[in-house]
Amino acid sequence: MASESSTRSVTTSICDYEEAHGRTYHAYHAGKYILPNDEAEQERIDVMYHAVRLAIEEKLFFAPLTPTCVLDVGTGTGLWAIDVADEYPEAIVVGTDLSPIQPSYVPPNCQFEIADADEEWTFPQHFDIVHSRVLNDTSLRDWPHFYREAFASLKPGGWVESQEFSYSKRGKVSAHPSFLDRSDFDIVHSNCYEIISICPLQE
Repeated sequence: MASESSTRSVTTSICDYEEAHGRTYHAYHAGKYILPNDEAEQERIDVMYHAVRLAIEEKLFFAPLTPTCVLDVGTGTGLWAIDVADEYPEAIVVGTDLSPIQPSYVPPNCQFEIADADEEWTFPQHFDIVHSRVLNDTSLRDWPHFYREAFASLKPGGWVESQEFSYSKRGKVSAHPSFLDRSDFDIVHSNCYEIISICPLQE
């Protein structure tokens, strides 16, 4: 994920957002993520972040460890990464995203990179926690690749934590073709809930 070909500094080209119907969209790997990246979308992301934190009683993660190096994949506006960096000032926190919409002023132990999680990552055995939230299929196209890379990026004893919303009950959705990929996704994540004994917030 952090290879020279797939990770760039925040340059003019990356910030030269595409515009359509009064909204702006990311320029790096343009079209990969279907939602905008403008101020209205950033506000939605922030509201969702705070709503989830309230729902999980202000927890930042469920991993039973004190992290020293953390990766947040699909960091969005970076609020989770920033809060983890504030809570664990001795830890290094890295957030990656397709859009450079994170704030300029962040804790000194927090940094952001432009990267595509569907590409090869270059963090072998580097992190205590690899975290993602609400990536679903709006931004990721290859979940098996994501999990292979995430686990390969962990230090021994590390923890991959993926928090996703389920849009159906136990993957039971219409047989219409447009729902088939969604159903597979929900079944996988519902099974994960059962395996790790953490229930969805609502059924």
